[in-house]
Formats: sequence, C-alpha cells, structure tokens
Amino acid sequence: MDNVKSRAYPRTIMVYFKDGRVFEYEVTDIAKARDHMAKIWELGYRHVKNGTLEWFGPHYLDKIKYIGDDSQTNHPDSTQIL
Repeated sequence: MDNVKSRAYPRTIMVYFKDGRVFEYEVTDIAKARDHMAKIWELGYRHVKNGTLEWFGPHYLDKIKYIGDDSQTNHPDSTQIL
C-alpha cells in the first residue's frame, strides 16, 4: 500500500529515485504537472537546499507521480501479471 498519498498535498508531484529517495512539491493544476513531469523525465531533477543546487540526471529516476483532485481519465487502465 502506498502510504505516501496520505501525507501529500492536494496537488503534488512526487519524484521517486532508484536509491529510494522521494522528493515532492506542490503545483497548481494537472496541466502544470504534466509539463513538469515531462521535463523532469527528459532533463532530470534539480534540488536546491541551503544555497546548493543539485541536478540529478534522468538515469537516477524510477518514476514520477502526480496526486491531485483534478487527476481524472476517460480511459482507465488496468494491470496484469502474466
């Protein structure tokens, strides 16, 4: 079970790294989320803390998730284990 959803903001991008770290931040809507997610997947993720900029290349990423009340689809998918 993904317990992260319970502590996320109403519209949050979560960037999962292969080493287990998860960075998250708020966005205003799903359109902005899609734009950010595409750029992160293409260019990597940058993180600023205490005046230091870190840039992680896309090869460090595992997945990117958006959690928001405006995340809907007319074409839901399903998962199969073959």
